[in-house]
Amino acid sequence: MGGSTNVKEWWPAIFMLLIQIFTTGLMLLTKVVVDNGSLAWTLLTYRFFLGAILAIPLAMFFEKGRLKELTLKAFIWIFTSALVGFTIPGFAYIGLGDTSPGYAVNFYNIIPIAAFILAVLFRSH
Repeated sequence: MGGSTNVKEWWPAIFMLLIQIFTTGLMLLTKVVVDNGSLAWTLLTYRFFLGAILAIPLAMFFEKGRLKELTLKAFIWIFTSALVGFTIPGFAYIGLGDTSPGYAVNFYNIIPIAAFILAVLFRSH
């Protein structure tokens, strides 16, 4: 019938496009910084400190009083996720010094595939 569409229907596509644009921009900036002699681990440390500074106030506001629910098992999962989330991008940044940003951005498309395979392997569907 009519050509009217709801803007909310386009939000996932718009946000996915924005994520791809920001990821490409991040890779281009990372390539410039790494090529100018900065260590990839230093850049990654700054990135995670900035993320923590931005996320901690939000977590304190939205998850108020839930710290008591943090068990040892949950803490181990958080620690493992943080460790893997720090080292894998570090290796990607080191590899970015030898390749192009376009090549590096292509590997971000592997993340959903790897997540699906891990979910199937660990039966967390």
